[in-house]
Amino acid sequence: MPPKPRNIDPDAYYHVISRGNNKHKLFLDSADYDHYLRLVEATAIRFPVTIIKYVLMPNHVHFLLRPNGEYLPKFMQIVNRGYARHFAARYEFIGHVWQGRYKSIFIDSDAYLYTCGEYIENNPVRAGLCKDKKEWPFSSIQKMVTVT
Repeated sequence: MPPKPRNIDPDAYYHVISRGNNKHKLFLDSADYDHYLRLVEATAIRFPVTIIKYVLMPNHVHFLLRPNGEYLPKFMQIVNRGYARHFAARYEFIGHVWQGRYKSIFIDSDAYLYTCGEYIENNPVRAGLCKDKKEWPFSSIQKMVTVT
């Protein structure tokens, strides 16, 4: 049975999370992170979403975004499918790259919006990947995804 379509409020904000299957690493070097970010930028042109914050972790990704219409499901489908193809080809990987569907958590207040942004930015610090969130190179603190 196919999954139920998501009810997306085009004017709301969402915390979106995608995880590597069985917590396996998604990004094995900086070229993988860069490839994922290029996919995000290219896809955001075709299916515009407003990305407020993001962080790419070794085995999962977080976005704080606004869908700007019904674009969120297509945006995530194209980005994650494209990256899965890249990963499978580059590493001769067979199997599922992503652990199921991405999660999209509705942000229902300004306080939650702020807290979610802080949570995303501090994820590398909590994971012990760096001491200060400004040190992690694969987040919106270092490089905001641009759409022109």
